Amino acid sequence: MSWNTMLNGYANNGDVEACEQLFEEMPERNVFSWNGLIGGYAHNERFFEVLRCFKRMLIDGLVVPNDATLVTVLSACARLGALDLGKWVHV
Repeated sequence: MSWNTMLNGYANNGDVEACEQLFEEMPERNVFSWNGLIGGYAHNERFFEVLRCFKRMLIDGLVVPNDATLVTVLSACARLGALDLGKWVHV
């Protein structure tokens, strides 16, 4: 079983803490790893964590967000009513 599959499994079952721990233990992270964690936060309605994780992804700079990342982050912005932040993400 792959790291990303496990990450998504934890997230989908609501175990965000296990998802975070596994993410931190991963030897390498790709866009699917980041999307798994970001999506896990979104799935569990932890929208501020979505934004925090996205910011960390950008600062880390090793992985470029893809369309799935942006859709999840923009949805979190909408749920939080963060219009200005959503505009920034969209550009």
